[in-house]
Amino acid sequence: MERPLSGLLDDLTQPALQQLARHWLSLRDRHGAIPPLRAIDPLQFPALMKDAWIVDADPDGGFRFRLAGETLAEWYGYNPKGRTFLEVCSPAIAPVLTSFAQRIVQGPAITFHRMSSTMPGWEIPSSFERLGLPLCDASGRVRHLFGATVFDRHYYNGRGAETTKLEFEYWYPVPA
Repeated sequence: MERPLSGLLDDLTQPALQQLARHWLSLRDRHGAIPPLRAIDPLQFPALMKDAWIVDADPDGGFRFRLAGETLAEWYGYNPKGRTFLEVCSPAIAPVLTSFAQRIVQGPAITFHRMSSTMPGWEIPSSFERLGLPLCDASGRVRHLFGATVFDRHYYNGRGAETTKLEFEYWYPVPA
């Protein structure tokens, strides 16, 4: 569902995600456009450092992790830095993440969604909220995604998800 950018902070229920969004919005105001990757200041969202990630759009249309906090390293069982979605995710999950990433970059747009994922060997799904924000490179082209994935509780097993179910999905187009 598309929503106005002005409603982003009201939609975010977790204070840490609100803090991250406030930082991005302040950078957007300061730069007058989508902020560059180099403008991100991790000291502005210290509570989310373990949950934060940065993904780069590859020239071939794929996506590669540039940075992954401790939470994703525990989720996958290793740090996915430098690896593509196809190398990291199950065949069922990689297209879902790729679709989200493409929409963020091509929109450009912000996404906020909640998902539940089934883990290998577990019957109880693991639920999380994810905020994804576009960033530009030094030339001003949107080719980075920046965000955080915050889980309801820590009970994942280091092998990533087998399946995922979208509980809600909000998109906020970002005016150029």
